[in-house]
Amino acid sequence: WFEVKTVTKGTWAARVGLQPEDYILKANGEEVDENTSEERFHQLLKERPLHLYIDPVDETPAAAPAPAQPAAPSASPPAGLGSDPNCREVVAEKGVDNLGMKTGRAENGWFEVKTVTEGTWAARVGLQPEDYILKANGEEVDENTSEERFHQLLKERPLHLYIDPVDETPAAAPAPAQPAAPSASPPAGLGSDPNCREVVAEKGVDNLGMKTGRAENGWVEGK
Repeated sequence: WFEVKTVTKGTWAARVGLQPEDYILKANGEEVDENTSEERFHQLLKERPLHLYIDPVDETPAAAPAPAQPAAPSASPPAGLGSDPNCREVVAEKGVDNLGMKTGRAENGWFEVKTVTEGTWAARVGLQPEDYILKANGEEVDENTSEERFHQLLKERPLHLYIDPVDETPAAAPAPAQPAAPSASPPAGLGSDPNCREVVAEKGVDNLGMKTGRAENGWVEGK
């Protein structure tokens, strides 16, 4: 089956947290297994957007690299804002025309997500209403940032947003649909890991930043 072999730092594959020996079970809804030709597999990897369904195979899959903590904002943030360990970075690559969310000022004057449209980039990366946006492309956005400047930043691509989910238990990104049973018998337990997840390369991602190949069992994994 197919697996990831290597991941290059700073690329799409690294940003979405792919690791060597991650199995690739599906590509754009099509099962990839020991009966899938390498030619067909590489054709699928060229499609955009590209939805890959991943089984990390290890018992404790490696987490995506934690984004750098933002510097203290120029204005005093509401108590605890930015200190949540669940703060994270999300990235809209080139080719993402519509973020799929409405934003505005919270009562404290800081910027937050107001609504999220299903099936869009914002929904795929797990954004929720009332998530605070603390930084955009490295620039702090706070109560002193004009709305005009904030919306200019949202138009940049790639767009890196640093998010504080504000709730004590932030909502997880929607779990991808479980893939149908593959046509060939997978290795024991493959696809049943609760950490299986979907990653998406949007239009504009030219280089995935990983090498793939067949695992010893014949399946393809992302390494």
